[in-house]
Amino acid sequence: PAFWCFGEEADPTPLLFFFVATPSIGRLKLKAHGGANLHSQTDRTGETALHLAARYARSDAAKRLLEASANANIQDHMGKTPLHAAVSADAQGVFQILIRNRATDLDARMHDGTTPLILAARLGVEGMLEDLISCHADVNAVDDLGQWCLPCTGPQL
Repeated sequence: PAFWCFGEEADPTPLLFFFVATPSIGRLKLKAHGGANLHSQTDRTGETALHLAARYARSDAAKRLLEASANANIQDHMGKTPLHAAVSADAQGVFQILIRNRATDLDARMHDGTTPLILAARLGVEGMLEDLISCHADVNAVDDLGQWCLPCTGPQL
């Protein structure tokens, strides 16, 4: 079945599967015709095609989805946006596309209050951390446990 690309816990719709698994995405003309919905979410995780493009480091797919007006701020069931997914996956290309997209909320919070900046600090993804800071992400944001990005090892004093 189509789940080989996503793992057995995933439940991709055909549109989501196509965007992530198709190497010839450049030939695709993205239009929401025939009932295709760029904002459809998987049942199990709540991920959109843009989340999956970020998770699987598919910058070509992410670019096409954003060009077709995909919403960069839809949250999955954990509250992750595609930017959180790009940071988690260390998907540098998708990350760069998302932070340059004016509609992307750089300070979006997961359900536990984690912002992309806090996540980048926790994961030690220094390049992304620096880029988020230079794009004016909120360096004073704290998660629900009072942790912040600098340092991300304990509560803010």
